[in-house]
Formats: sequence, structure tokens, C-alpha cells
Amino acid sequence: MTETINASTRARFAAVAVALHEAFDASPHAPDSVEVWLAIAEEAARRLATDTVAPQWFPVFAIYRKVRTEARVYPDTGQVEITSGDLEGNTYPDLAGAARAVVLNYHRWAGVGAIGGPPAWRLDSLGHLPVRRALAGTPGH
Repeated sequence: MTETINASTRARFAAVAVALHEAFDASPHAPDSVEVWLAIAEEAARRLATDTVAPQWFPVFAIYRKVRTEARVYPDTGQVEITSGDLEGNTYPDLAGAARAVVLNYHRWAGVGAIGGPPAWRLDSLGHLPVRRALAGTPGH
């Protein structure tokens, strides 16, 4: 789907995706509760009805063979910049390319053959919630 939409639309979708993840992540309700999904639907409707400002980038991470790799996704271009580990500073054209690089780097380093498919990239909960990140360092949070 990402090949058929323009950069502006992709950036807007990214802003909505991050907002929906924030609503999900901040909810005190169980992941399968009606309350959490109603809150997510309400946030989606609100974001889609307004001019949502797309983030310049948003943080993601992948875990492959117990090794965590952090990255930034630039929604305007779809590019992924690795921000941790051996691949730090490398940029890839998309999430799939970055995931393949993570796998190849691990197997080059570990000297073993490929096991399983590439890792899935996940939104970094603390990375896009600056208030929660600040609170995480204070007593009682």
C-alpha cells in the first residue's frame, strides 16, 4: 500500500498511527476491552477530521535474536535511520530494507545461518511520549 500513496498522505497516516498507539499505550484498560478500542476509534476520528501535523520522524525498534535495534522512521520519505548498535547511522529506503539489514548484520556478527524471517518494527512507547519519558525519571513514576 505504501507504494501507491504520496509522501504527504503517508506522513499524515504516520501521525495518525502514532496518535493511535499513544491512545492504546496510555489506556488503563485491557487490550481487548471495549473501552480501549472506543478510545482508539475516537482518537482516529478526531485526528482524521483535523489537519494532523505529521511528525518529522518517529521512533521504532526491532528485536531479532534477542538483540534490540532502535531506529527513526521519516514518514515523508519512508526512510529508516538506525540509531543504535552496529548499524547506527545507516539509512535504508524502507522498513523492510532496514529489517533485512538487521538480519544480515546479526548473522555476519554471530556467524550463523538465517533463522526465521526478518523482525517486525514496533513503535517505541516511551520514545513518542515525552511527558511519560520525563515522568519515568521522577520518584513515584
